[in-house]
Formats: sequence, C-alpha cells, structure tokens
Amino acid sequence: MRNYSKTIKKERYKTFPLTAGHCDLCKFKCPHRDQPPCKRKGIPSMEAIGIDVYKLLNFLEVDYEYPVINELTNVTMILVRR
Repeated sequence: MRNYSKTIKKERYKTFPLTAGHCDLCKFKCPHRDQPPCKRKGIPSMEAIGIDVYKLLNFLEVDYEYPVINELTNVTMILVRR
C-alpha cells in the first residue's frame, strides 16, 4: 500500500492510505495513540476514522469470512485527491 501510494503521488495526486485493524508499524503499542498524527508515517486503520469495513464489503458485494475459518480477506483502502 505504501509503495502504491508513492507511485500515485508521483503523478501529482494526494493520497491517504488506510489499512484494516491496526496501524501497520506499531501494531498495538502505538506511542502516539493519544497524540496523533503518527510521527513514523504509519498507515492508520479504516475503523479509526469511522469506516465500517464489514458494511463496506457487503455494499461492494465482496465475499469474506468472519470469523475466519478457511479464507482470509485482506482489506486496504487508498483515498486519492487531485
């Protein structure tokens, strides 16, 4: 996601990458949890900014399994602005 975001930025677009669950860098030990934004350039979670990931997946008709038994669906998002 980070590399894709950098590629889009080269085309003069602003990007805001998001991941599901927790930040990709610090996991559950974020030193800036109470004082955002991240100083280490981590990717914040979709849930942290109020996106209901399951509702979004259902709306987009994406098949997923919860709880995970046989298949894991990895969800990321990138917001792009000209």
